[in-house]
Amino acid sequence: MKVKQALQKGRDAFVALIRRRDPAEYFIVLMLLSLSVFFLRCVIAGSDAFIGVFFLNGEDLFMDFLNSLRDVSHGVGVYTERHVIYPPLANAFLFLISRFIPEKYLATSGEEKFTWNEHPETSLAILFFFVLCITVLCLLIGRESISPRKRTLLTFLTIASFPFLTLMERGNVVIVCILALLVYLQNYNSESRVAREIALLMLALAAAFKLYPALFGLILLYDRRYKDALRAALYTVLLLLIPSFCFGGPICLWWVVENTLSYSGYASQNVSGFLATLHLPTWIGTAALFSGYALAVAVASLSAFLQQKPWKVWVFVCTILMSVASIFSSYNWLLILPAVLYFMRTEKLEGVNWLYFILMTAPFYYYFPKEWQGNFFVTLIVCLYLLCVGEAVLLFRSFFRAKKERKAAGAAPQD
Repeated sequence: MKVKQALQKGRDAFVALIRRRDPAEYFIVLMLLSLSVFFLRCVIAGSDAFIGVFFLNGEDLFMDFLNSLRDVSHGVGVYTERHVIYPPLANAFLFLISRFIPEKYLATSGEEKFTWNEHPETSLAILFFFVLCITVLCLLIGRESISPRKRTLLTFLTIASFPFLTLMERGNVVIVCILALLVYLQNYNSESRVAREIALLMLALAAAFKLYPALFGLILLYDRRYKDALRAALYTVLLLLIPSFCFGGPICLWWVVENTLSYSGYASQNVSGFLATLHLPTWIGTAALFSGYALAVAVASLSAFLQQKPWKVWVFVCTILMSVASIFSSYNWLLILPAVLYFMRTEKLEGVNWLYFILMTAPFYYYFPKEWQGNFFVTLIVCLYLLCVGEAVLLFRSFFRAKKERKAAGAAPQD
């Protein structure tokens, strides 16, 4: 009898969950299921099933972080010798961390870079960096306006999600941008003037740290806050210029551009190779790619003026960024996390929201071998891009139709 009652209670709870159409609850259930399957797969198949989801089976562990520390120890040479693409603010931040790392390790090259685990200071620096970042992430998710139980589960499951695990494995400092962008999205429309200004500073910090987060300033266009957008741009310029004097002055910003263009060419070799099979000159491929990006940014910018929901603008920007070869990666999918949290705060799962929810969150519970990941992520990005562009087209059509109707109404003869 008790078993029957428990089953009935469980069925009622499941039906209630389905009817509530709460995206946070669906996300939690899907994450718990996928994490359980991944855990069981690792128990059954052994360590290969676990390590196989990571880059080079974990043989390049933490190297985004450690290579950056070794690069920045060269001072100005970080741009002229090591050809790093990070802006000065990111390198200044990394330089501060490098002061905790032994010179003996910073001077290593080639295969010697993998000796980091022989230096306790390096291991402790990695540990401290991630503990600090995870703590801040927990505090920020804890500010979301959802129930305490959901916040606790969301916090744990976000940290255990596939993008976050791969971010930790790489040790990439994009986590700093993601934390800054979370603060920005949580406070950009706050009633407090101080909170709004902090939001603008956080947007500027993210943009000065990695450059491409500047596109998230389109959210300000959604609110017609042009003065705020200008202030955010000013803060970004200051955060780019001031640290540049640690690396040879403002000229290093030009080196960042040169190095980024060079790296983007390297990262887009697959696209270049495909165009070569069509017997097209390289410059045509390059022009087509940059034209495509420019068109996507233009469409996103225009739709930001018409869009009724800021999280959709955020998703569009993420989709564009993830289409860029040098940004595309599983861990950079965390850039969509602020939009997912905003979606959970304000939306129900109905209509087109189902598509957005599935496409936005699928990578969080995708624990599959590395060789399966590329095609999966590309498919998601293409689907999100088509969805966003489709919505933008509908927005433009509605706008011009309304404009035409207003014009027709104004021209109608008066009685």
